[in-house]
Amino acid sequence: MKEFNYDASPEREVLIGMILSDTVAGRIASQWKPKGLFEARAYNIVGDWVAEHYTKYRKALGKGISAKFAEWAAEQRSKERVEEVERALAFLSSEAEQRNGEEVNADYLIDVARK
Repeated sequence: MKEFNYDASPEREVLIGMILSDTVAGRIASQWKPKGLFEARAYNIVGDWVAEHYTKYRKALGKGISAKFAEWAAEQRSKERVEEVERALAFLSSEAEQRNGEEVNADYLIDVARK
């Protein structure tokens, strides 16, 4: 299995924006592909959840990500995949907490996502 370095990734910034911002989630959900848009498989799994949630509810997933992970993990047969996504979510959560409630710059993240 390819180990992916989650540090200093523009994908990380975009995914955090998707989770926290209705604007970012909506703009990227409208462009979401079945195989995802990110290099990291774990990020694509989370991105799928966010895109599906936004499409259905027109809101970012936000703190509901924990419940979605628990639901998804209960259905998985691959312990390694669950652990991979769990590590990615822990990293994303830590990064989001370091922002101390700083508002997401939606326009910037959408530009980053285009690249």
